[in-house]
Amino acid sequence: MGWAAFNLSNVTGNSRILCSVYCNGSQITGSSNITVYRLP
Repeated sequence: MGWAAFNLSNVTGNSRILCSVYCNGSQITGSSNITVYRLP
């Protein structure tokens, strides 16, 4: 699989996102972790 870019807003903490899609009659699911960094 390749890379994808998303514009996220109002993310205030670490999160896990889920993605699900149907392709050629098959369901494909994936997940990714988002880590939020803040200035000290």
